[in-house]
Amino acid sequence: MRLLHSDQTAIHLVTLLEALPMQETLEAIEELAEMQLPIGSVIVNRNIPAYLSAEDLAKAAEGDVDADSVRSGLAMAGIELAATDFAGLLTETIQHASRISARAETAQQLDALHVPRLELPTISDGVDLGSLYELSESLAQQGVR
Repeated sequence: MRLLHSDQTAIHLVTLLEALPMQETLEAIEELAEMQLPIGSVIVNRNIPAYLSAEDLAKAAEGDVDADSVRSGLAMAGIELAATDFAGLLTETIQHASRISARAETAQQLDALHVPRLELPTISDGVDLGSLYELSESLAQQGVR
């Protein structure tokens, strides 16, 4: 029992910014607090960047994407897409924006708890030694020693 209630002990939780994992995390924090066990931080795993400004993100989540501007930007970068590929890109943009918006709403639940939060990026190519270093660097940049 001394270990659990030591000043050097803290319980860290890992979650995703999705409804069910967040609900489980909120319940775990509540149960740990009831048992008077110290909560360290919540680590948000597989965080994905927004890529868009808040204004553009909100519009895209509602399905409002300026297709002409996107096509123009692609052309300036030397990228030409077939009509079906371009439509797919716009669909992915809307889906990404919707997902980011939902994650932001879920993050607000976590913010309300005033528990320190750390974030880890999504590793898309599987976890190997290099990606472990990437995750380690991400935590170090957030103050973890």
